[in-house]
Amino acid sequence: MKLPALAMLLAQGLASHLFLAGVLVLTVTLIYRTQRRLIQLRRRYAERSSVATGGPTEQENAAAATAAANPAAPWEVQLHQVARQYLAQAQTQSAVLERQLREARALSRQLARQLEQLRQLQAELAAGKAGSASAGCEPKAAEQGGAAPSQNALEMAARGCSARQIAAALGRPEGEVELLLRLHRPDGSA
Repeated sequence: MKLPALAMLLAQGLASHLFLAGVLVLTVTLIYRTQRRLIQLRRRYAERSSVATGGPTEQENAAAATAAANPAAPWEVQLHQVARQYLAQAQTQSAVLERQLREARALSRQLARQLEQLRQLQAELAAGKAGSASAGCEPKAAEQGGAAPSQNALEMAARGCSARQIAAALGRPEGEVELLLRLHRPDGSA
């Protein structure tokens, strides 16, 4: 009783394996026939298109031969489409980066101009402080009203003021102040 049951299971297992093997052979056969049919259709299409256009070019013949010999052509087409999509995305990103780079360069130039303006302002402020240090070159209140302008000029020169500062403070021409200072030099030379 055990032996016939085992034989029966074995027969059923063998039958299922045979059935699967038959399905596999049938599937492979259908795939092979489908590929052959596709190759034939491609050739016919190539022949028809060559008749309509006046004959295929060498590139078209080479492409048709490659497509006929290569059953993976649809995968190649998909691969090329994906590659084109990625290339388009890369070009878009490249354009965005180029635009941002141009904007960054423009901002950099603007910052450089502003930095130069800041340096000029600092130099002007430093010169203004030096000018305010020469505030001692202003005529004193007593000098402005009572003494003669030549006396004011000589006293300001004694404090270390330049001819230009004295002329600006007294409202006299610079040449006049220079002449006055040369005439009244302490060493007595004219």
